Amino acid sequence: MGGRIIFVNLFIAFLFCRAGLNAESKTKVYSALKSGDPAAMDVCLKNLAGDTTQLSAAYKGTLMMRRANFEKGVAGKLELFKKGKVILEDVIRQDSLNAEYRFLRLMIQENCPGFLKYHSNISDDATRVKQFYKNFSPDLKSVISDYAKTSAALKGIGE
Repeated sequence: MGGRIIFVNLFIAFLFCRAGLNAESKTKVYSALKSGDPAAMDVCLKNLAGDTTQLSAAYKGTLMMRRANFEKGVAGKLELFKKGKVILEDVIRQDSLNAEYRFLRLMIQENCPGFLKYHSNISDDATRVKQFYKNFSPDLKSVISDYAKTSAALKGIGE
C-alpha cells in the first residue's frame, strides 16, 4: 500500500513538472533578476535546466544575460551574454506576440551597456507590454509595475 501511495505522489509531481513552471518558480526567477544575486541566478538556471518550454528558455536566456555582469573577465561576460541573447531572441522569433518574452527583453535592453548595441527593441517591446498589461497575471503585473518605477520605457504603467 505504501509503495502505491509513493508512486501516485511521484506521478502527480511528474505531471505538475511537465505542466510547466509554477507561480513560485516564476517568482524566484524575477526575484533573482531583480536582486542581481549571481548565486540566486545560478539556482534558477539549475532549476530550469530540465524544462524545455519556451517560457523556461526565455527565462534561461534572460538569466544568462543578467548573470553575465558577474562573470570574471570581459570575454566571459560577452560569451555568456551572447549565449543568453541567442536563446531569448530565438524564443521571441518563435512567438513574437508573447508580451512576457518582450518584457524580459525590455528589461535587459534598458539596462545593458551601450557597447553591446542591444537596444533596438525597447520602444516596440514597451508598446507590446503596455498593450497586454491588463491580461497578465496579478503576480506578473506586480513585477512589471515594480520594474516600471525605474524604467523610462514603462514609466507610469500599473499606477
